[in-house]
Amino acid sequence: MTLTIPRCEAEIDFLAAAALARHRNVAPSVINSDEGVIIGNAIAEAFNGHAALRPWVVINREGTHVIVRGNGSVAELRLALDLVKNRLAKEAIVDLREVGAIDINEGLRYRFSTRLCPLQNGRAGDGRSREIDVFLAEVEKQKKLASPERLRRDDVYLTWLGKKLQEAGASLRAATINGFSITAAGRSNTKREWVIRKYPDARFSGVLTVEDATKFSAAVKQGIGRQKVYGFGFLELEPIQ
Repeated sequence: MTLTIPRCEAEIDFLAAAALARHRNVAPSVINSDEGVIIGNAIAEAFNGHAALRPWVVINREGTHVIVRGNGSVAELRLALDLVKNRLAKEAIVDLREVGAIDINEGLRYRFSTRLCPLQNGRAGDGRSREIDVFLAEVEKQKKLASPERLRRDDVYLTWLGKKLQEAGASLRAATINGFSITAAGRSNTKREWVIRKYPDARFSGVLTVEDATKFSAAVKQGIGRQKVYGFGFLELEPIQ
């Protein structure tokens, strides 16, 4: 079975996108520090919540312009953009262009790269339910054991990635973590207040095998993990012939 996912790129005027974020009452501290919120907000406003281009990833910067790649067809995005009445949103999108579609073939191996936010539901120190780093969650589990195991962040993240891909209809053959940081990011809480929170930010690359083309295609379109609206979860794929 072969399933095809169209892909496209958008060139975004970062200054116009920042102006749009200010118009949407994003806190100045967030605008000054979090490009994920600025770009994610511009994409959501320009395409009126359209599912295309989400998840997305920054692939290049040209002066004040940012090139992002995501799933979807240019024709659908142009139609959505034509219907948007927000002038700032239209000005933020400088160009749209097709890039090669990706064919998902069952049983085929693919090289992949991705930027993920390894989070899961859990409870913080104050007992409240919230998203927590999967590594810190495993550390807390070990503390409760009679003979706790010393954990490596890389090992925990790679195990987590393997489970995520398995849920998505693929098996992980090999993987490495190419970069990790704790990213400070602005998010709107339930009171519509902007707060700065810290998130794990990990970049992976490796090889996977597609076991279920239907499930995997759906997962690729939706993105892997959390915080996808802010630039996480997009899978770059290259078939291994």
